[in-house]
Amino acid sequence: VLLSHSDLSHCGALAVACAKFGLKCPVYATHPIKKLGQLAMYDAVIAKNADEDFTTITTDDIDKAFNKIIPLHFAEVKEIPRRHIFIEPDLSGRTLGGAVWKITTDTESILYAVEFNHAKELHLRPMEPARILKTMHPTILITDAHNSLLELEKPKDRMARLIVLITETLNQKGNVLIPIDST
Repeated sequence: VLLSHSDLSHCGALAVACAKFGLKCPVYATHPIKKLGQLAMYDAVIAKNADEDFTTITTDDIDKAFNKIIPLHFAEVKEIPRRHIFIEPDLSGRTLGGAVWKITTDTESILYAVEFNHAKELHLRPMEPARILKTMHPTILITDAHNSLLELEKPKDRMARLIVLITETLNQKGNVLIPIDST
């Protein structure tokens, strides 16, 4: 199992697969996906329990599932034992720690790239298709088209809109929290 992002759409079924269906195979993710995915799952189960008696999975099931994850660094090549399959996470540019996966065997080269972002952003490095394709020539590309029709706003316009929103909120005696990266 390769986890690409830490949201419920990408790792929400992991605890269920482990607890209810006995998933035994290795699970791989980047370090941030392992930690943030676990937090996202905690949040989802706690929120669900606030609304109803949710018994499908527990926080203990989440812990057991996420403890199975073998974390990898970006560009770390890992051989799947006894299979002669190599996997390598690369930046997806969409979420913190999000990955596209390079999967190679003796005869195939697969690029699993769902929900990636190749646009330059202020907070995340983009996926770099040209760099990836210099080092690998995939025989199979697995991708999606979720944002194919999305028209991106220019960064300058997006920043101007953010400043207006912050100013309006503060003028109405509201609060604004702006998380930053101290590095």
